[in-house]
Amino acid sequence: MTVFFGSPYFGPKAADYARRLREEHWDTPPDELRQNRAGLFSGVTCTFLPIVLYQTVLGVAGSEEFMAIDPRKSLPKDLAKYLLNNQHWEFLGLCEKR
Repeated sequence: MTVFFGSPYFGPKAADYARRLREEHWDTPPDELRQNRAGLFSGVTCTFLPIVLYQTVLGVAGSEEFMAIDPRKSLPKDLAKYLLNNQHWEFLGLCEKR
C-alpha cells in the first residue's frame, strides 16, 4: 500500500535501505524478493527489482548519482520519469535533450 501513497524521493530512509542492501544483501536477496507476502510486490516487482539490483551494486554514494529513487515506493511510471530526467541515463536513448 505504501507504494501507491508514498513518494519515490530518495530521502534518508531510502539511503539507509540502499546501504543495507549493499552491506547485508550482496549475496542474498532481501526479504521482499524472497517471500511473496500476500502479493506485497506482485504489481511493482518490475520496478522494485531493477532499482534494488542497481542500489545493491552502487551503494549509497552511487545510488545518489545514478539511481536516487526509493524502490519500495516506486511505481513503473516513477522509474520511467526518473530515467527520462536523469542525465546519466541519456545514453540509453530514452530521452532527447533539446
